[in-house]
Amino acid sequence: MLNGIGSSGVGSILNNLNKSSEKSSKAMSNISSGVRINTAKDDPAGMVISTQMYSQLTGMARAYQNTQEAYNMFSIAEGGLSGISAMLSQMKNLTVAAGNTGVSGEGQIGALQEQMNGLLSSVNTVASTTNYGSKSLLNGTQSLPPDTIAVSSGDPANILDLQASDIELTTAASGQSNVAVSYSGDVADQAEKAVLETSFGGGSTTLTADQAFTLTGADGSYDFSFAAGTSIDDMVAAINEQTEATGVEAVATDAASEVRLVSAEYGSAASVAVEQVAGDAFAAAGSSASDTGQDLTVTVDGEEFTGDGLSVSVETANISGTLEFNPTADGAAETGVAQSGYSADSLVDATTSRRITLEEAGGGVQLQLGGGAEGSERDSINLPDATLANLGRVTVDGEEYSLQDLFSGGSAALATNPDIAQQVVEQAIQDVAGMRADLGAYQSNALSATANSLEVAMENITAANSAISDTDIARSVTEMTTAQIREQAGIFGVQQVNEMNALRLSLLP
Repeated sequence: MLNGIGSSGVGSILNNLNKSSEKSSKAMSNISSGVRINTAKDDPAGMVISTQMYSQLTGMARAYQNTQEAYNMFSIAEGGLSGISAMLSQMKNLTVAAGNTGVSGEGQIGALQEQMNGLLSSVNTVASTTNYGSKSLLNGTQSLPPDTIAVSSGDPANILDLQASDIELTTAASGQSNVAVSYSGDVADQAEKAVLETSFGGGSTTLTADQAFTLTGADGSYDFSFAAGTSIDDMVAAINEQTEATGVEAVATDAASEVRLVSAEYGSAASVAVEQVAGDAFAAAGSSASDTGQDLTVTVDGEEFTGDGLSVSVETANISGTLEFNPTADGAAETGVAQSGYSADSLVDATTSRRITLEEAGGGVQLQLGGGAEGSERDSINLPDATLANLGRVTVDGEEYSLQDLFSGGSAALATNPDIAQQVVEQAIQDVAGMRADLGAYQSNALSATANSLEVAMENITAANSAISDTDIARSVTEMTTAQIREQAGIFGVQQVNEMNALRLSLLP
């Protein structure tokens, strides 16, 4: 021991020196970075909350940028419509001038028509070239809501019964305005019910022997027993009384001398099974027979999909959802997509290839206006269809007209029918005004409001995160200063010990 400082005292000085150095270093790190939680050990719980808040801020910042981009896109679209509106006003003057037939000669009408042709072409150009990047804004490809698909009338469209609520247009296909759905016509691709048939073969309309069997369908089983002499019609009626319990229907065929068992539904989930107890109606006594249905297979956008009976779930670049097919069109099996004739003597395969076009499957514009993955964070909005075929649509005396009919030789050209031309242009002016109003309302009520909301939310979350993770500078400076003073005192203590030990050594003989 020297000057009251032993080995334990020296250890205490060094321990305190290390602690002071560590506190000084941490305080300096907090001050220099401005962050209190630099590693998880600084505050594990605070680190978790701060990380979550930072993730929120990142998503909101991107959503805010999305909102600004959407606002700019709508401004470009509205600018295109503004140009079309100005051209429509000029068209209105032309139609009024053309209506003055009492003083206007053929040459004057022709000159007016040439101006009209030029303006119509300009409208078409604006509608087809108003873009935001590579996305067309006014050509109609972004004009359908996500729950609507139009079916073309060129093919037997009534074999396709689309449930609009089941369809979602997931993307706007660049340069593509339709989705092709085709059924190959191959028997292997048709939808089928499950079927079992008797093969009595004698032509008798009554049973010639006792028959007993257990019938099982998709919905359950039922035991049947029929005595010899029972009519085929009565046997069929008895089976059909239990259709709700079994999911199987019976049909009398071949002049009521045979029985056909048919599942109520189409598809691989449909089944008919018979365990023959007595007789040989569907199988030998003690044996069984069964059959299952078949699912429909179709090709959508070049990709093959197999469904559930007549229902086909689809997921392509353009649509996702469920297509519900009718087994036949207007009762005509030759234009159907499923085996039919279950109540007739012979089954009929759907062997005719069919192609159906789902037109205008471009969809509405999908906007991510929030930072999360929930549906409430997204919005879908239609962009206007400012094409000539869609503007100025009026019906006069059962005939439909639009701007495209105002070209030379059209049904509403100035020389042909100036009165209808004027009605079409006036309607087109109203159409474009409504489109511009819709865009402006969405910009103001949705996009601007969303941007303001995001700004406030980001400000609040930033403040909350700052309270958790940011350094309290005054406190950190105090802690650093205190730690540095203690560190210096510790260093001084160590120096004193070293000096006393050196002095002690120098006094030794």
